[in-house]
Amino acid sequence: MAGAVLPVQGAVNAELRKDIHEPVTTAMISFIVATITIAVVLLVLLATRRTPGRSSAGCARCPGGAGSAAPAPRRMSPRPSRSSRRSAPPPPWR
Repeated sequence: MAGAVLPVQGAVNAELRKDIHEPVTTAMISFIVATITIAVVLLVLLATRRTPGRSSAGCARCPGGAGSAAPAPRRMSPRPSRSSRRSAPPPPWR
């Protein structure tokens, strides 16, 4: 649904820009209308209890535990051995 609204919003903004002739005012009106629309949708979702609850089931295996402020451990690749760091032989045309 949200993807279908984007082209409509662009067309409405273009028409609004033609009528108002002020890009900043057009942007402000668009922002205010979008904010009010999002607030209304959120209130409807909250009223119908269709918002997802907080769940840590998906993060049971997360480093530091679910919701932990601890950063995930940094995975370091093993340091290559000296033999694998040798330079490649020179090309044959030298």
